[in-house]
Amino acid sequence: MHSIKKIGQSFWYSTPVSLTDRPILGMVAGNNKTLMIDAGNSEDHAKYFIKETLKHENAMPDLVLLTHWHWDHIFGLPALPGSVSIASAKTRKEMEKLVPFSWSDEAIDERVREGTEIEFCAKAIKEEYKNHRDIQVVLPDVTFDRRIEIDLGGVT
Repeated sequence: MHSIKKIGQSFWYSTPVSLTDRPILGMVAGNNKTLMIDAGNSEDHAKYFIKETLKHENAMPDLVLLTHWHWDHIFGLPALPGSVSIASAKTRKEMEKLVPFSWSDEAIDERVREGTEIEFCAKAIKEEYKNHRDIQVVLPDVTFDRRIEIDLGGVT
């Protein structure tokens, strides 16, 4: 089970869960904007983290920054339709490769057999998505090449 930790006045993070490969997520709150770091491995993961950090049922981060393209950091993006998503150009390029994939057990198992998916991730996806597998890969709204600076209001 996750727990949410707070560091200082403006940063929260979640502890990881290995069974479903839920990674650490971060939230930085400035005076004007809120930035989520990574979108999580599912819409449920993203919604849980937002609810626990922002403490409002309808609160959403203004921005979400994707640190890299692995499934456990991007599959929660559909839960953040009002947030501007940001990623490096390389991350977007790798995410584009995932768009046509099927996420059925059979398709995942085939990717494991051919070596394009690892067994640990296959098991975690099946565990996280036990009841439904309507995975949609959403591409980032904004890309950058080397560096990006975001002023959230009192936090940069």
